[in-house]
Amino acid sequence: MGLRDRTENTFRAKLDALLDEFENPRESREYTHERLEDELDDIRDAVVDLVTEKKRLERRRDRVEESIGERNRDAREAVRAGRDDLAREILRKKADEVTELDELEGQI
Repeated sequence: MGLRDRTENTFRAKLDALLDEFENPRESREYTHERLEDELDDIRDAVVDLVTEKKRLERRRDRVEESIGERNRDAREAVRAGRDDLAREILRKKADEVTELDELEGQI
């Protein structure tokens, strides 16, 4: 470290000490309080967003579960009507919905 660096560091340290003397503790507290209030507002907003997203996912899960039940009924009816090809197609769609349901459960 050269003389210039040492002089610069000493100057910065003395300047920081001088500025600290002029700093108003009340203003610092108020500023810190405002920052914390802003952060708290951000956290509240994030919680609201999370709750909203969870409710949306739960509604989607409920619709998918209902659709799976309907597909089971439709597949049985197709088999009774002798439409095995239709029953297979319905069961393929049901399998896709079961996969989606698993993904939704993982997200909730």
